[in-house]
Amino acid sequence: MNFNLFILACWITLLIGHFDTLQSWEHRKDLFIFLKSFFSLNVISCFLLAQLKDRDEKLGEAGELQRFLGNLDHFQQWLSRTQTTVASEDAPNSLSDAERLLNQHQQLKDEIDAYMPEYAKMKDFGDHVTEGQSDPQYMFLAQRLSALDDGWKELLQMWESRQQGLSQDLNLQVHI
Repeated sequence: MNFNLFILACWITLLIGHFDTLQSWEHRKDLFIFLKSFFSLNVISCFLLAQLKDRDEKLGEAGELQRFLGNLDHFQQWLSRTQTTVASEDAPNSLSDAERLLNQHQQLKDEIDAYMPEYAKMKDFGDHVTEGQSDPQYMFLAQRLSALDDGWKELLQMWESRQQGLSQDLNLQVHI
């Protein structure tokens, strides 16, 4: 399509170059033919430009969706690994163990908090993309996003529960 636009641009340039010679009275008939050709080419070029713009927009949307799906896969893997880490049942055997585990758990919270904006952005984009869609692929994506939302909430609850348990363990170790 770009080649067709290039050819049209060349034709238009060529016709414009001959326009000056066609303005004299003896070339009025040629001037009419010229103008008719010029406007026809102009209409065709506008049509091709519109098609090109439409195609570029669709490719842009497809690329954006592809990047989103890659980010979604990465986020779901991170979420799964982090849930596994938070679900650890390590119990401290000493005060230093309790402090270390509590510190590691706080570092996990910092990581979770750092992922919060990415999660929110992903959720918003996904909701926008799937809104009103009835295509099975989009419905599957909506289900993945729902599972992601449930997993995120579960991670926060798991973290809070583990935080309480580790705090109790620390208090126990302090009083031993």
